[in-house]
Amino acid sequence: MLIFTTLIVCRWMGCVYPDRSEALELKLLSIMQLGIGDYIASRGVEKVIRMNKGAQPAT
Repeated sequence: MLIFTTLIVCRWMGCVYPDRSEALELKLLSIMQLGIGDYIASRGVEKVIRMNKGAQPAT
């Protein structure tokens, strides 16, 4: 995830590599968005499971 983020931020800052297409940049962004969405969903599910078991949710 950090590598994908670094590549995208480098592109936004003006570091453009001639062999890297815009389609590849969009694929990297899609992978990053999917990873962030999965992380957020898994954290939510974890909190729901803890609440159903009666444990205190982590802050």
